[in-house]
Amino acid sequence: MSVPIESSSDSPSNSLESRLSAHPELKVKIESLLSVVENADGDLKSAHEAEQRVIEEIQKLGQSALQGWATQQNEKQRETFVKANSQAHRSRKKHSTGIPDSVKSE
Repeated sequence: MSVPIESSSDSPSNSLESRLSAHPELKVKIESLLSVVENADGDLKSAHEAEQRVIEEIQKLGQSALQGWATQQNEKQRETFVKANSQAHRSRKKHSTGIPDSVKSE
């Protein structure tokens, strides 16, 4: 029996599928977890084996989720900084050849 997942912002544009599409790495991890639940490979014979595999998949899912969160936070901070410091120079290739070596005296 499946239970629909609802969120406080349920709308067609915020469906679980569209939200997962915005985070493809999470979608892959969730699909892997579902494969374990469905025993898609047919290699899980005991509850212990299934439990171990679920734990591994959830750990991978957690790592991906935290990486995605960190990436979003970094982008938000970068955007905030750029807006607050519009005169700041973005990294560019330097065109200077540097200071020429001085002539050695004899």
